[in-house]
Amino acid sequence: TLATQVTDAGIGMEDFRAALGRDVTRTKLSDAVLAQYLAPAPQREAAQQDVDVTVSLITNAAPTRTGIVTTAFGPGTGSDEGTSVVLQADGRILVGGLATTATGGQDFALVRYNADGTLDTSFGGGDGRVTTAIGPGANVDLINSVAVQADGRIVAAGYATTSTGGLDFALVRYNADGTLDTGFGGGDGIVTTAIASGKANDVGHSVTVLADGRILLTGFAQMS
Repeated sequence: TLATQVTDAGIGMEDFRAALGRDVTRTKLSDAVLAQYLAPAPQREAAQQDVDVTVSLITNAAPTRTGIVTTAFGPGTGSDEGTSVVLQADGRILVGGLATTATGGQDFALVRYNADGTLDTSFGGGDGRVTTAIGPGANVDLINSVAVQADGRIVAAGYATTSTGGLDFALVRYNADGTLDTGFGGGDGIVTTAIASGKANDVGHSVTVLADGRILLTGFAQMS
């Protein structure tokens, strides 16, 4: 039977973490739903197939295929991947990840849904979607974590490919409507940070907005 409440006694958050190995939002819900990305992500080097951002609205403790929404970003058979989900205070659902571009690169991607799973047309270009290119050319830029500030602005963090082929911490801040926050970074809403020197892989994994408004991004750096 359908449950109006999702708790650790129903669908355990630890079980999601173990199954996905990914960031899972832990939220106490009463009459709301829990948003979670369930579809397994294939290797990006695998045969081209369309893997859309998936948001599952879990309303019962038993596995079910109802309540699933998929959203395509990139053209043709490119892979679109959701890696982080946030349930906003107003019930809207924000998913971050990457989207494949027409040139074969992959950019930061955000999609926002209304509480009923429909695309939020007040976000992005009127279709609920936002993509942001950070690194040069057809390279990979990926969101690993998303946070929403108290003022509604959105912070997306992960990594961006550098001109030398390495990876740097990447942080992008958006206004509540999905436009880039030009008051952040160098006037384009984007900040990248190299931790290790040379062609190293520095990957931002989890972002937190502190009580004083400062932003903490943790991850790993490839040290020689």
